[in-house]
Amino acid sequence: MPKIPLNYFPGCGCNNTCNSFSNFRRAALGSALAEFSSALPLFILIILIPLINFTSIPFRYLVAYGLISDLTHKLSLYERRSQAIAMAADSDNYQGLAKNLGIAIDNCKVSLICQNQNSQSISLPANQPVPPDWLPGGSQEQCDYFLQTQVNVEISPWFCSEPAIPGMTAPLPVTFTTSVPWENLGCDPATQQFYLNE
Repeated sequence: MPKIPLNYFPGCGCNNTCNSFSNFRRAALGSALAEFSSALPLFILIILIPLINFTSIPFRYLVAYGLISDLTHKLSLYERRSQAIAMAADSDNYQGLAKNLGIAIDNCKVSLICQNQNSQSISLPANQPVPPDWLPGGSQEQCDYFLQTQVNVEISPWFCSEPAIPGMTAPLPVTFTTSVPWENLGCDPATQQFYLNE
């Protein structure tokens, strides 16, 4: 096996030995890495983060709608209407999971919708009693009763930054309005009042 001289540099392009490092040429492999490294932060800030935020909003929107629908259903199962109103006012009962998912629930307004067979309806805010004509057995017979909730929600993206663009770099304000049938149409034997008005 022939011996290779110590001053032989194969990168110089000649067949003879070289006496200096001036003729040694570097390979071009990896020269584009420095140019790409400067563009990487721009790619993350301009393309990647907005794309992640854009895809996270629809997912959290569906989660928020499911939470509000489930809350409305639970409120309709209470025995008295006043109990449902008190439950809706206590935001600590339903905001724990929402906060962990980046969903801020502002307030929950409860109202009662009474609708007769002619599609005529009245909306009663919280604590406003149902008129006698619209109670079960009144002149507006065979009425349907719905518990309606109106909730203001802010859905946050994964990353918030400036400038504040709702849904992209800042929370997106949304108002959900859901209604479910009120379950208890009975009468309190102690007060002779319908549970709708208690």
